[in-house]
Amino acid sequence: MIKKFILFFACLLITGVFSVNSQTLFSEDFSSGTIDTSIITLKDEDGLTINPSISPPFPATASWVVLQEQGNQNYYAASTSWFEPEGCCADDWMILPSVSIGDFTALSWRAMAVDASFPDGYEVRISTAGTDIADFMANPPLLAVPAENSTWTEREILLFDEGYTNTDVHIAFRNNSDDKFILRLDDIEIFEIPSLDAAVEGLIEPTTVCEKTNSEVVTITVSNSGVNDISNFEVYYSVNGGAPVTEVITDTLAFTESMNYTFQQTVDMSQAGPYEFTIGVNLTNDENPDNDEIDELNVFTLEPQDVSADPLTMGFGPSDDFLGWIIEDANDDGVTWRITDFSPNSGDFSAGYFWNEFEDADDWLFTRCLHLESSNYYVVEFYHSIAPDQNDYFERMKVNYGNMPASGSMTELVVDLGLMTNDFYQPSTNVISPASSGTYHVGFHAYSDRDEWALLVDDITVRQLEVPNVNFNYSINDLTVDFNDLSTELPNNWDWDFGVSGGVSTQQNPTFTYDDYGTYNVCMVASNQAGSGTAHCEEILLEPIGIDDIYQISELSVYPNPVKDQININVEFTDFQYVNITLKNNLGQSISNIYEGEVNQGSWSLNMKNLPAGVYFIELKGEEFNHVEKVVVTH
Repeated sequence: MIKKFILFFACLLITGVFSVNSQTLFSEDFSSGTIDTSIITLKDEDGLTINPSISPPFPATASWVVLQEQGNQNYYAASTSWFEPEGCCADDWMILPSVSIGDFTALSWRAMAVDASFPDGYEVRISTAGTDIADFMANPPLLAVPAENSTWTEREILLFDEGYTNTDVHIAFRNNSDDKFILRLDDIEIFEIPSLDAAVEGLIEPTTVCEKTNSEVVTITVSNSGVNDISNFEVYYSVNGGAPVTEVITDTLAFTESMNYTFQQTVDMSQAGPYEFTIGVNLTNDENPDNDEIDELNVFTLEPQDVSADPLTMGFGPSDDFLGWIIEDANDDGVTWRITDFSPNSGDFSAGYFWNEFEDADDWLFTRCLHLESSNYYVVEFYHSIAPDQNDYFERMKVNYGNMPASGSMTELVVDLGLMTNDFYQPSTNVISPASSGTYHVGFHAYSDRDEWALLVDDITVRQLEVPNVNFNYSINDLTVDFNDLSTELPNNWDWDFGVSGGVSTQQNPTFTYDDYGTYNVCMVASNQAGSGTAHCEEILLEPIGIDDIYQISELSVYPNPVKDQININVEFTDFQYVNITLKNNLGQSISNIYEGEVNQGSWSLNMKNLPAGVYFIELKGEEFNHVEKVVVTH
């Protein structure tokens, strides 16, 4: 079954099978801000000195410490394997107090590696004797995690499945990483699992989208959190405090099994929301009522956003509105889009797809519903990148749009980026025009090969295309003038009038050579699918003086041109000049600030290999001059 998720800010809450239990034997969430060493034993077996870059917050030598998560009040235990000088390996132990376990005891915790590029690993070990290291090493590890995920990950171990029942045990967490960074642990719990325990985990359908009907399907996820099989138990839902709709699941669920159940009775959501759902289960002799019901589940019926009057913008930050945004894990591999603070384009967050070692990506990120008119043209713009400094790991993405937030409905192509190699953010600006007026969603489809790295998207905008704001600049070389279009709004037609009989062009960035010196009134009109902009005119004075006198430049070279990878810039002035040298795209947008400061002569090199093929400009700007060199990038 294809998995779909509503996109929320912060993190995706995954309800663990054993997150609520009937008898807790031990728990530690480090909320006191310290580790109570009167009951928890810490052992620094490596004795290595922690790298001073993280000392503080770590002391010079330590096994485990408690730190506070940035931006909130959560505390967690942390251990590092980054030492000075570099040494192998960490051997830091956190040993829990003795616990008397019964027939069906489980251990759960949360963990994460702070840096995805340097993921820490660790072991979970058990002792039925004492707290000496030899007591733990006498038994195989309960779990070995070679590289933890870079987001909080819930984990659990069934101790009875490992052969441990009705005895006293110590549990130990051991950081044994080799020159990584920081490992976090939190919410450690040891508990007994009930014999009979049905649980409701979440509402799958309906979700917050547009244009609901009077017969919306209701689907919930239920699971067996007890040791014994369960069957023939009731499930129910109610809407806005109304009478519950109750049906019976006849399937048998074994321990830890879950299923999605779709009710036969639908719900009328044709009127404006919100709709508050309560969902639950009823099992005879259920030993844990705490996970039987979830209430205050709000589902909204959205009005389509009219992007002509109210453009859609999404920067994935805490102030952005995620209502109606949906993720689809189309290949159901459990790896899909998420909000991440890993290398945003702007602000603190972006949307990211991170690799699956075994399966190719097939994952969609859908915008909320948008109202588009067939008589209009619209701009879909976003910024995209692969993981920084990971040029050996390439990604693939295309963008489509369609009437529903589902992969099968994404029938119209916006752009296929194909193989993405840019390890820095680049804009993609595209124009679409729907065949008919109505409600649409834009979908970002990650289809990278398996075992790559990271695909990042940020600063998404969908708006109506306006007529161009016409503008251009130029550079003079005696009687020859290079003109550069700076018009906005993606023009696709240009009409130039160079101010002399027969002096016209329809190129975007033409070069024109005049017969005589003098003053010429040059005008240009740019147009796009939305219409023509207002003509922009400039008076150009051509005088019989050299470029040296005009620009105080005695030498200027930009080579090779056209360029595939690296371009070189050499300049020499007649005296010291304060200059700003900038690389710009064909829209006049600055891509790279090459140099700013005082110089008499200088040389610079710029890597162009990750730029899309096309026309660019190197602008050399001083207090009394502005010179532009056209550069063509080919691959």
